[in-house]
Amino acid sequence: MKMRLTPDKDAFLVKQMELYNEYELISHSKLADCTMFIVDMVYRPMHLHKELELCVVLSGSCRVSTDRQSFEAGPGEILLFDAGSSHELCASGAPARLLTLQISDSFCARFYPQIRSIRFGCRGLSSCLGPEQLPALRRAMLLALSNYLRDTPEAPFACMAQINAIFAILLGGTPYRVLSDTENMTQTRNAERMHRILHYLETHYSEPVRLSEIAEREGLTQTYLSHLFREQLHIPFQDYLGRLRLEAAMLLLRQSDTHTLVMIDHCLDSNYREIIQTLCPELADAKPGSALHCRKLPFLRNVITVGFRMPGCLTFDEAMDRANMVPREQILRMAAGVRPDDVCNMQYTSGTTGFPKGVMLTHYNVVNDGKCIGDRMDLSTADRMMIQVPMFHCFGMVLSMTSCMTHGATLCPMPYFSAKVSLACINQERITCFNGVPTMFIAMFNHPDYKKTDFSYMRTGIMAGSGCPPELMRRAAQPDEMHMSDIVSVYGQTESAPGSTMSACGDPLDLRCNTVGYAFPHIECKIIDPETGEEVPDGVNGEFCSRGYNTMKGYYKMPEATAATVDKEGWLHSGDLACRDENGCYRITGRLKDMIIRGGENIYPKEIEEFIYTHPAVKDVQVIGVPDKKYGEEAMACIILKEPGSVTVEEMLDYIKASMARHKVPKYIDFVDAFPMNAAGKILKYKMREEATERFGLEGAAGIDTAQTAEQVKR
Repeated sequence: MKMRLTPDKDAFLVKQMELYNEYELISHSKLADCTMFIVDMVYRPMHLHKELELCVVLSGSCRVSTDRQSFEAGPGEILLFDAGSSHELCASGAPARLLTLQISDSFCARFYPQIRSIRFGCRGLSSCLGPEQLPALRRAMLLALSNYLRDTPEAPFACMAQINAIFAILLGGTPYRVLSDTENMTQTRNAERMHRILHYLETHYSEPVRLSEIAEREGLTQTYLSHLFREQLHIPFQDYLGRLRLEAAMLLLRQSDTHTLVMIDHCLDSNYREIIQTLCPELADAKPGSALHCRKLPFLRNVITVGFRMPGCLTFDEAMDRANMVPREQILRMAAGVRPDDVCNMQYTSGTTGFPKGVMLTHYNVVNDGKCIGDRMDLSTADRMMIQVPMFHCFGMVLSMTSCMTHGATLCPMPYFSAKVSLACINQERITCFNGVPTMFIAMFNHPDYKKTDFSYMRTGIMAGSGCPPELMRRAAQPDEMHMSDIVSVYGQTESAPGSTMSACGDPLDLRCNTVGYAFPHIECKIIDPETGEEVPDGVNGEFCSRGYNTMKGYYKMPEATAATVDKEGWLHSGDLACRDENGCYRITGRLKDMIIRGGENIYPKEIEEFIYTHPAVKDVQVIGVPDKKYGEEAMACIILKEPGSVTVEEMLDYIKASMARHKVPKYIDFVDAFPMNAAGKILKYKMREEATERFGLEGAAGIDTAQTAEQVKR
């Protein structure tokens, strides 16, 4: 593709920004360890990179803060940040568009070894580059990007030529100093440690995170880590964590164009009151009920509080009382204007990688799926459903609430999951059904109050959300256990509203425990070869795809991401591995991203998990792939024991070896206390992989192509 770029014209860059956002980097496989991307930046809290970073401000402006200075950077300014140097960026009003070049230490080691010991200092370069050097540097950055994006044999060389020019300009016009070997080693070690810590915090910020936990992971004292944080980032640990949460909240509210925010005071250690007061200081002087005008959140007009009062906000009860202010005729006109394909709910995905996507679900999606789910559970007005799964998740909103509403069942919602409270609710309300992920069932089974609970009214329920061990479902179905004789399972994803297949109450128990049932009425399902896209025969593993009334309208303001998930023929690609039996029932065998490729052999974690779960000492198990230099990947079994210390690693390996093929036997066994989960109870295997890679020192093998990286490339 021919592209002409000049410093004063960035039409091509604007086009690229329409395709890629801050969390979807433009990659080029032929320039390893050198990355270029364009980002619309709103706010980045104090952070650092292992890479040398150059940024050109293409449009807008931002406030730059470092350990040494703070200044405003407008259009045309070029920012330079040394590897390991901390900096904070905040857009002034509208998002600032930045063209960014990141050059890693390993890239410099191959091509520019002298640069590794040079520190330029963090600054805006307009203050030190001459009138000819600054435009030349901008032009070199733009030309480097144009070649970076071209997929031709000469493109990497042309890109390297521009990087040569960039370094020549920097060394010729920018002050710098050369570090001693000792200084360089110390700075590199601290930068790598902080980069590792910050990466962990960026993927766990929504969970309760403690300084003591991070210190233990790094083998440091809390005092040393606290000092390291202040030294490297010039900010206390808790303040940094708060800023991460602030950034996430702002990005979500802006991306979703949120008009009215209904909020509670806090959850766990996230203080929502403080977050919104920081993001929108205009609330302090706002009149409750009047249109709000917030500089950082331009679409936000109302904030409604639940359970507490805050200046500038209506309480939930006050908001409900204002219903009489709207004429009935207007309400009727608005109701008449609602169409089945209108978006009724925008459900943000968990975001296992990158920025969460807003899944647009319509009335047609949600109501029909809730009706089909309730039909297969045989719900009626006689049923009383305990809803302990979160309603911000499709498990609570559709599989639970909507299925009840379409069948007239009684709802017994819980504010949060607690095994003790749930068991008490079953006793008090004579619950006939409830839904949950396997970890919820396990927690209830193992609670001291379990044996005191009267399950005699119980009839049905859904176990779903992650791999459901058949033994766990069978136990729940037993008359002397939970009495859920009609327990069923559902398979789907947020993008399918969420159910695509489901077993029914009248089906044989083996079918309900060993499969996720069969397609809903008016929904097509197929299994395809992930590489060719061709449909595979029954009994063969492939990617599960579905098409029908339940398919989402798309990802909000992400057309490229939508096109990558829903193809031109309307098939929703799940990213899950499954196979279909001769009766049309489906078994989920794992995730494409979870599938382990060991020396060319495909290993499905679910198969190993189900076997390990049969060991009488095992409470729960998850199998993940970890990097390996020889085979690419090896399996690791992370096991929670019923009684800690009751089984040794050797004993567990002997148990697995006796019944499984050699290549499926995990190389690593790790006894753990818990699995990382999101707020919806979904186990986050990608986090387990990251933690295991760090804990076992497998970073050196992490560059080998795995099932995860291969899928990312394919997509």
